[in-house]
Amino acid sequence: MTDQDRGIRINPHDLLITSEIRERFNALNRTWRSQTRFSSLLRDKVAKPAFHEIVEMGQTAIPLILEDLRQDPSWLLMALFEITGETPLEVPEPEVSGGFTKLDFTAMKDGWLRWGEQRGYIEPLEQESSRE
Repeated sequence: MTDQDRGIRINPHDLLITSEIRERFNALNRTWRSQTRFSSLLRDKVAKPAFHEIVEMGQTAIPLILEDLRQDPSWLLMALFEITGETPLEVPEPEVSGGFTKLDFTAMKDGWLRWGEQRGYIEPLEQESSRE
């Protein structure tokens, strides 16, 4: 059961991402990527146990997924829909053609990154580069 299922909302500024949490996420992410790298079917990617374990991490996984999405984009972004129960406004509706659903990965990625910046889960890129 995720935080959303429990009706729990955590202020992103109150999240404490310990090294243990980060290590667990990284290990699950590596496992998931290894298991899905040759699969082109999204349903196969989201069916993997590592994907579900990341979702079960709840809101603590959100900034980690967003950081990963920014550095090495993948379909792990689908976990954000499950954890948050939200869809960023910028994410276009899926297009169905020939019995297949077409998703605009770039639009989804960009939408989630803006969503994370607006809610304080990740720093906007402009602020990150201005501190260097």
